[in-house]
Amino acid sequence: IAGVTRKLTNDESYKVMSKLYYPEIKELKDKHYVELFWNKVYYFWVFFEHTVIAFITVLLISLAKLTNLFSVTGSLNNLWLWVISLIAFNFLIFIASVKPRTESQVRQIPDDKIKEFFNNNNIF
Repeated sequence: IAGVTRKLTNDESYKVMSKLYYPEIKELKDKHYVELFWNKVYYFWVFFEHTVIAFITVLLISLAKLTNLFSVTGSLNNLWLWVISLIAFNFLIFIASVKPRTESQVRQIPDDKIKEFFNNNNIF
């Protein structure tokens, strides 16, 4: 839309997200659409948080087993398999739900606002 074909720098990405995307999404007239977006994306965040907690827990148990800090018997392979499965599941949810809905929100931002923002911020 804005004619930028290169990858944005971290500063440019931050500026686009904080000064263009988030403010424009807040201004969407169709609040029902925004509620539907968060209704679908909510599941990703629930599983993502569970994945982070599971990863930290399995990591701590593994460290305790390696250092003999606590008595941990048995294999931890199934726990690590569970964490890997959660990561894969989160990836699938992200690709199937979060990414398309975010792109749909971006399409609701008027093209002229996007072009104006990129021109005013010298992002070419």
